[in-house]
Amino acid sequence: MRAEDAFALAAALEMSLDDIPDVNPERGGASEEDLPDWLSPTEKAMLRAGLENYDEITLGILPFEYFAGDGKENLAEFIRFCTLGEFVIS
Repeated sequence: MRAEDAFALAAALEMSLDDIPDVNPERGGASEEDLPDWLSPTEKAMLRAGLENYDEITLGILPFEYFAGDGKENLAEFIRFCTLGEFVIS
């Protein structure tokens, strides 16, 4: 990944940190109530469909739930890594 792309990724991910809960969520699978209010009905439908298709892989966890609580520090570490510049994904 080029340095400028890594910096852009870090900036985009950093903007998401305020929306990610600081506490670990209940891991009972995603439901309609778990979806953020700011999603449009179309986006909610897409997420529901995606979760139905990939439940065995994702365990029904929404992305913002995956990074919530203990996972939020992992995301923050990845953001710091991206700010170091160019890296290779292999």
